Amino acid sequence: MSAFKYRFEKILKNKEHNEDEIKKQCDSARTLISLEKIKLNVAAEKEMLMRQTMLKNSSSGKRTIQDMNEIKSFHTYLVYLEEFMKRKKEQIAVLEAKLEGLHNELTAARVEKMTYEKIRERDEKVFGDTENRNEQKASDEYAVFKFRAQSAGLN
Repeated sequence: MSAFKYRFEKILKNKEHNEDEIKKQCDSARTLISLEKIKLNVAAEKEMLMRQTMLKNSSSGKRTIQDMNEIKSFHTYLVYLEEFMKRKKEQIAVLEAKLEGLHNELTAARVEKMTYEKIRERDEKVFGDTENRNEQKASDEYAVFKFRAQSAGLN
């Protein structure tokens, strides 16, 4: 009895490797998105604290030049934070679009791999059926040979 040898084994291994690589890229993209969202949240918290500080400081009645310079620097920093958050939101949107594309690639890679796995299963079944038929044929031939030998008195 010979061993089963899959005719598309190299292709299947290549498809499995391709799927694994795309999975790694998806994981990397998810991690990057998470990091960017953390940066965005930190910036939003800073903005909220700066606005609270500005409100607290502006509620005092007296205004000095130092207070005005401080308000100006707060405002400049708030503008910077708003621009930073805008850029982060755009980066996150781009990364999410890239992740969606990778997800579609992963789905396609899985379908291709599963196709070759199904072909392998079918080929294994055909091979097993053929081997069983050959074994049955050999067994039948042996039984016929033995019967003829017994009939002829050669036993």
